[in-house]
Amino acid sequence: MAKSFLFVCGCPRSGTTALWRLLVGDSRLRLGVERYGNRFYAREFLTPDLFEKDRFFTPQQGDTFYSDLAGFNPYYTKAQEGFDEAAYVGDKIPKLYGYLDQLQSNFPGCKTIFIFRNIFDVAASYKARMLDENDNWQLNVSNAVADWNASLKAAQAYGGDLALVDYEKLLMEQQGLDKLYAFLDLDITPEVRATFKNLLTRSGTLEAGRARALTALEVKEICETADFETYRQLVKDAAA
Repeated sequence: MAKSFLFVCGCPRSGTTALWRLLVGDSRLRLGVERYGNRFYAREFLTPDLFEKDRFFTPQQGDTFYSDLAGFNPYYTKAQEGFDEAAYVGDKIPKLYGYLDQLQSNFPGCKTIFIFRNIFDVAASYKARMLDENDNWQLNVSNAVADWNASLKAAQAYGGDLALVDYEKLLMEQQGLDKLYAFLDLDITPEVRATFKNLLTRSGTLEAGRARALTALEVKEICETADFETYRQLVKDAAA
């Protein structure tokens, strides 16, 4: 079966993993979890041959953070079983947003989904990870604002086949699923609706327990430096 390429990106901590969970609940989509993350961050850009079945499921040195894909995430076993019938293959790498033109050059006609989220929750998540002694995350609130601003500008400037997904609209207000699947030229199956329902439940639970531990000075910094103008425009564009 002929496959198309699909990629997911967005500022880190903006919901790329939540979106990935929704998409891979659809048996017609086979997407990695930064399957080629190390390769990308080492500035060795992705090419179509990396997404051939045998190559995709056989990690090589420099490919990814994980030596055992199935051990990292059982999804990879399922993905291998349904790979031949998939309509799309691809990867979820948040910072692909900075290389959208190169992505389109290497994968002509590929579809890309960009998810964005309010800066306060993004910044709080950056900070929480930085304070976690078991995490090697080194990025702070200032880094969060810089990454967020850059990601929004990149999405706004790109003229290719890009779907904008508003995190809160999708997972808090349950709006945008129809538009997302229209972008993919796929119907919404019972399988997709069941996955979406489970994701909404998970998101609601996380929201209920979320602590946004930002100081007043950090909130002030965000208000002074975040690109709210571009954010508001993307919200409008995503809803159009």
